[in-house]
Amino acid sequence: MFQQIPVFLSACLSLAFCLPTPALATSQGALPKGLTLSDTVGKRTTVLPVKKGGALVLFFIGSECPISNSYAPSYRKLYQRFRDKKIRFLAINPVDDDMKLVARHRKEYAIPFPVLLDPTLKAVKAIGAEVTPQAFLIAEGKVLYKGRISDRWGSRTAKRGGEVPQDLMLAIEAWIAGKPLPTAETKAFGCAIPGAGESAGKVISSPFTYAEHVLPILQKRCMECHREGQVAPFAMEDYEDARSWADEIVEFTQKGIMPPWKAVGPKDAFKDDCRLSGRQKEILKVWANGGTPLGDASKAPP
Repeated sequence: MFQQIPVFLSACLSLAFCLPTPALATSQGALPKGLTLSDTVGKRTTVLPVKKGGALVLFFIGSECPISNSYAPSYRKLYQRFRDKKIRFLAINPVDDDMKLVARHRKEYAIPFPVLLDPTLKAVKAIGAEVTPQAFLIAEGKVLYKGRISDRWGSRTAKRGGEVPQDLMLAIEAWIAGKPLPTAETKAFGCAIPGAGESAGKVISSPFTYAEHVLPILQKRCMECHREGQVAPFAMEDYEDARSWADEIVEFTQKGIMPPWKAVGPKDAFKDDCRLSGRQKEILKVWANGGTPLGDASKAPP
């Protein structure tokens, strides 16, 4: 389906709430007094508390999230610029529980600070992470900034060109200068962290389920490219993948951008025509907008 993510300027501006420091204290809740996680060699590393007078820049990342990986140069630049300013840098991978995989990913993308594993989502739930990538600036026992690293992505499928607001950098600079942060929270676009609670309380209204209705469509029309080792930028081989990308599935299928098909002519006039029928598009739309239910796994095709 999405083997080529188009690059265009999004008409929708990311939400930003200009609040004084520390605006997130009430919405975010109190941070735990102590938090430790293991790194890629099994060494226990302290995340919280942050040393008095210092700050922590924390990135939640995922090895297979294309948006997270696209920010790797930003991770390095921020580290090089601020590492001597009483600021500690850490990354947490809450998606992958294989230490060797996470270590390879860190090396491949030249992440210059420790990457910790969070297989039980202890840090995700304690700090309030929702997607990868997502950045946090923590000091004085509080989350001072939460959100995007920069406004490079206007949505999960719209990468901006040229100069863009560097929200995290501005937040760090304000903290160093002892000034109120210009922005305390921004919308971070990325890949949903499975189990992070982003669907908590969601009302299920769709009569269609992933197992019985959506998976057969994805298998027939999408997984030729959207699977490990193929050309699409991310896999869509299981329920969590599909749920994570549900909004984009609807957007691109409704516009007819995906599955890609250049030939002009009526539906089914060509052999191997991969276009979706109106019925298939409607199933995907109703499922995505109706709570993305899994359904009875026993009814899923092989």
